[in-house]
Amino acid sequence: MEHILIHPELNMLRKTIQAFVKEQVLPVEQQIEIQTKGFTQEFIQQFQKKAKERGHWLLGTKKEFGGAGLTLFQQAVLFEEAAQHRFGFYQTAGKAFGEDLPSFLTACSTQQLETYIRPAAQSGKGCYIALWETDESNDLNQLQCSAQRNGNTWVIQGRKSFVRNVQTAAFGIVLVNCMVDNEIKPTLFLLEPDDKLSVKETALIDVLHVSEIDFQNYEIDDSKRIGEVGQGIELIERWLTESQIQMAARCIGVAKRAHELSKQYAAIRVTRGKPLSQFATIRTMLASTAAELQAARLLLWDAATSLDANTKDRILKTEMAKIAATEVASKIVDNGVQIHGGAGFTDDIPFERWYKELRIARLELKSSETLYDSIANQIIDSL
Repeated sequence: MEHILIHPELNMLRKTIQAFVKEQVLPVEQQIEIQTKGFTQEFIQQFQKKAKERGHWLLGTKKEFGGAGLTLFQQAVLFEEAAQHRFGFYQTAGKAFGEDLPSFLTACSTQQLETYIRPAAQSGKGCYIALWETDESNDLNQLQCSAQRNGNTWVIQGRKSFVRNVQTAAFGIVLVNCMVDNEIKPTLFLLEPDDKLSVKETALIDVLHVSEIDFQNYEIDDSKRIGEVGQGIELIERWLTESQIQMAARCIGVAKRAHELSKQYAAIRVTRGKPLSQFATIRTMLASTAAELQAARLLLWDAATSLDANTKDRILKTEMAKIAATEVASKIVDNGVQIHGGAGFTDDIPFERWYKELRIARLELKSSETLYDSIANQIIDSL
């Protein structure tokens, strides 16, 4: 099936990414004590230098920003390969290819592109997006962070939670409800990297650091507005959809690696006189999840292709793909812990880390419950 769907040029690039992870990233993971912290900035810079030399930079960023401009289908194929290592889910390929920039930044002005976007693409630092709040439950229409206009500035009030990469990003983006003539108009604004914001960092089950940003009478110039007033949800929905494709691809990559490690261990671990791989229960675990993994992969590729073609059912397919990928990856990792026994809970092997990361993934961007409800709306309530 893959040889039919994947063009030879893309397959060659996939093998190049696979070789980069094997030759550059894995040796570093295996040699230094980073089991709980991930790659330091020093190692990330080394990876990025080598990736740039090979022409692998910002795979999911538009060409006009300085990226590779790959399609979402191409990204899905490549991010699966890049994620197949211990820190592959959140530090994919050791962040060698830089932090991608959201496609909605095409709505930025020429000045904004030159001041923020292109420098961020050059450095590979990307941007952070302050979107969700503590009590909104993934509903963009329930956000409370607001802004009132005062001349040529906007005064923002509110708080954003679960924001990633605040400390390392080149700049930030925030979605707020602008109050215009007693109407709520969700709008995006650019945030300076050195803005004097109240930021509190916390760790989510010790594998992901996120921040809470407090906006109290925070003034921002209208020149930092992205797109039109009221265009914020339209733009951010595009990012959420595309990000779910990238996340699903990373889930598939982690799941593939976890499945391989489980197969290898089951073949050499002898109990009651024979390898684990000879027990029917273990064989069923590995066989059933192999089928489910391939199904999730093909569902992801179909969703990515639909997004690239802008088909009517692209949102539905993307939400299905994110659920399928996170669920099968969680199942494979859970089975891997079971197969490895007590060793599966140690940091000597990556299962305990993947277990935690994938649990977060089922809530990140949009939770599984939110996605199920959206899918139901599209396939049932629309009848």
